[in-house]
Amino acid sequence: MPRSVIDRVMITVMITLLFLVVGCNGAVTVHASENDQDDSYSYHYKVRIKDYADVLTKSQEAQLTETMQETARYCNVFCETSDFIFGSSADYAESAYKRELDTRNGVMFLIDMCNRQIYIYSYGEPYRIITKTNAYTITDNVYEYASEEKYFECANEAFRQINTLLAGEEISRPMKHISNILLAIIFSILL
Repeated sequence: MPRSVIDRVMITVMITLLFLVVGCNGAVTVHASENDQDDSYSYHYKVRIKDYADVLTKSQEAQLTETMQETARYCNVFCETSDFIFGSSADYAESAYKRELDTRNGVMFLIDMCNRQIYIYSYGEPYRIITKTNAYTITDNVYEYASEEKYFECANEAFRQINTLLAGEEISRPMKHISNILLAIIFSILL
């Protein structure tokens, strides 16, 4: 082998080892004291449930509140069921959110019994994560519960997926994968 190739390989190996050594020594260890850990949910964010359609029992509201408390680590959280909506679910969700939480950061889940729709509205910082695309994905993932009249399961699973996204993790996106497969099949047929 020519000398220049051996030199390049040696330099590459040394640089890689240097990055590994510096990376290992530059690692920062973080320790939390018991005083820093707060699982009491004493955050300044609000959790609100308005069950105007009366589709949740008191025990279901209590269980849903526990799930929503996880979201309250990141932002205000609001769940409403209504059977008296004129217009679109999106317009109603926005006005209900602003009526309850004004212009504070937060996420709202709406079960619209009048139009038979579920809708997620986010405002402020959470909108960076709970975008319209992510909101539609979540509602696609939980709509079967609503169609089977399992409204607690629908709302609870929606907030669990919202929590997953806010924690920086991924959620299942079956409709996206199905549409990608169909597009691949169509393009392969066209080619």
